[in-house]
Amino acid sequence: CSSKHAGAPRSSPNGRQAGGDEKSAYVVDADWPEGNDDDGAIVLPSRKYASSIKLNEVSESTQVADSTVGSIESKGELTPPTMPRTPSPMGASVSLQAISAGKSFQENLDIIDSFFDQCRAGSFEAQELTERILREAEELVHHEYDILLARVLFQGAQDVLDEEQWQTAIVASEVYQSFLHKIGFLHRVRDSVSTRSEGWFNVYGNGGAQRIEGCIDKKDATVLHYCVTVSIPARLTNALALGNELDLLTKWNSLITGVPSTIGRRTAHYAIVNYQMAFLAGMYKFDVLNEVRRFSDIEGGYLAEYIESADSTHPCYKQPGSGFKRPKTELKNLWVACGEQHSLLIQVGKVKLPFTATTWLATTIGGLAGRFIVDGLINNSKRTTEPGNPWEGALRQDEHGLYRRLEECVRSEASCFRAPKNGEQPAALKEAELAALLNRSSDLGLRQRPRKNSPSAQVEDFIEVDEIVEVHV
Repeated sequence: CSSKHAGAPRSSPNGRQAGGDEKSAYVVDADWPEGNDDDGAIVLPSRKYASSIKLNEVSESTQVADSTVGSIESKGELTPPTMPRTPSPMGASVSLQAISAGKSFQENLDIIDSFFDQCRAGSFEAQELTERILREAEELVHHEYDILLARVLFQGAQDVLDEEQWQTAIVASEVYQSFLHKIGFLHRVRDSVSTRSEGWFNVYGNGGAQRIEGCIDKKDATVLHYCVTVSIPARLTNALALGNELDLLTKWNSLITGVPSTIGRRTAHYAIVNYQMAFLAGMYKFDVLNEVRRFSDIEGGYLAEYIESADSTHPCYKQPGSGFKRPKTELKNLWVACGEQHSLLIQVGKVKLPFTATTWLATTIGGLAGRFIVDGLINNSKRTTEPGNPWEGALRQDEHGLYRRLEECVRSEASCFRAPKNGEQPAALKEAELAALLNRSSDLGLRQRPRKNSPSAQVEDFIEVDEIVEVHV
């Protein structure tokens, strides 16, 4: 797993250089063929779920010479960040290299805004400006996988560059095409948690705050779809720590055997994880190898995860352990902050089993999952707040900067608005509230900032985007 994206690695939040050898300094997702980051699918945003991108067309003719490479053409209209900003001191010189995973999202946003203020004052020539933007974009998109911060960077670039510079230098670049592809995974998460079909049955819970529902695929009986809803009586940061600290998974999840591990470089928003699980006294044993992509939305007060199995074509693929089978997994998680003391998890997923799924099997596995995972998540989230708990050190150290970002989500206005009244009732989102969260213009940006070279553009103008299109090459 060697890196194609050379350059001096940026310091990680704990002060160390991000990686030592090539493998440890490498985000696997960035090392697939140019323009085709992982599974060869280019996902375009949906009009329904507030895209920040205006896409003109998708055509097979846009593929480049290498037949394994996908590409798309777009105008890439982005929306501005709406969070408050802190003006930089007059005359101060700001470099994009000051952006760091060790800083808060707001601090990084202020750096980007101050940098583009300098650009508007004529501090840089056009070529130097685009080179600086693309260098930092590569760091955010390929190395840190901080896609929503990269969106802010690209929006600033769109605002200061003229149309020709924007199209030829930015939109045509490999890193911008990679950005479009990766932000598509966030669209998939939001589409899945807000859209349900018929044929679902209850496998755990009574339909209340804690429940698991299942559905066997009508076309492939080995595929099991499921939806988990968990109201967690703990702040978002603590709830995420349970699954994020791999070496502590066995402290609360007794289904996991062995020692979980990561492959390649890990960041706050990206990882390849490997662990084993056993069900029904070892009757069913699975070896999990998952690629985890995360998107933290500070203004919305949530973190989205897109998790899928790494197949045999992945550069960090490894064979399952002896006696274990490798299920094909696809998970979409929405972790929602609901004030200082509560959070909500909505997980929609599907598993392709190495055998035919039945209602009995789904109910049995769902019951086990409910007892060991859902109840374990609820009870152990409380443990993470107790003095001397196993997660205390990791939360304090915050090696990758994830918990700092989650704390910003917790303190957001949206999170405070969702907090249970009187701190007594469990956090829950009604269907209308969930729809409002997923469709909010701040998510991916629905409204368009007036371009400096387009005086007639109105802030109220909506950006129209065609329905989701997947291109497999």
